[in-house]
Amino acid sequence: MVAHRVRRDCLQVRIIWHGGETTTSHVSIPVNSFQELTKATEMEQSIIKLSKEGKTDAEIAKHLEKQGHRFPSKNIVLESTVKTIRLKNNIMRTKHQSHPLKVPGYLTVP
Repeated sequence: MVAHRVRRDCLQVRIIWHGGETTTSHVSIPVNSFQELTKATEMEQSIIKLSKEGKTDAEIAKHLEKQGHRFPSKNIVLESTVKTIRLKNNIMRTKHQSHPLKVPGYLTVP
């Protein structure tokens, strides 16, 4: 067996069988952060788009899993990850949900 890291979050594994035949496969491996995922930007853009369309965090998580996206340390997409990215982009679900105040160059209190 030969293993080669092709991307930060992906390992290429090649098995050389006794008769000389080979089988090659790509295996997702854990990474430390969302930004280390190869498709992090694509996933974030999908979350923004689907959130603006009114989809729930659970619906978005399931949709992203079907598209092949994943959490940095698991092969699933967590609702909490969707929520974190949605809130980071100031997309609120309800009108009473607080809008974080951020003033460039100043410390602010939430």
